[in-house]
Amino acid sequence: MHQIKQLSVRAEHIAYEIRKDSHLSKIIQILETGQCLARFGYKAPETNYTLSRNCLLLEHRVIPPSLRPAILADLHAAHIGIVKMKGLARSFVFWPGIDADIEGIARACTECGKHAHAPPKYREHH
Repeated sequence: MHQIKQLSVRAEHIAYEIRKDSHLSKIIQILETGQCLARFGYKAPETNYTLSRNCLLLEHRVIPPSLRPAILADLHAAHIGIVKMKGLARSFVFWPGIDADIEGIARACTECGKHAHAPPKYREHH
């Protein structure tokens, strides 16, 4: 939680950037008129989007494309590995293809690569 509180991304910034994105702004326009996204050809999970405080949300977590690199960098900062990064991300953020983006950033990192196939050794507990 401490790391999340330090993120440079705030709700107002997310709302602003979402409206700049052509795909996400279309979804907002449909929701603002009270219409169902499924009627416009959207499929799950996009049909579950909602609006709150001008932010487009899937449950509580949507990040527009322009802010994704900063979020990925924050998730990757501690070099916690792909599985832990995905778990942390699922708790706080969402965008289509996030798993592939996380895998890509971790695989491109030499520091992560050094430890990827060398998990901590099992120690017997007495």
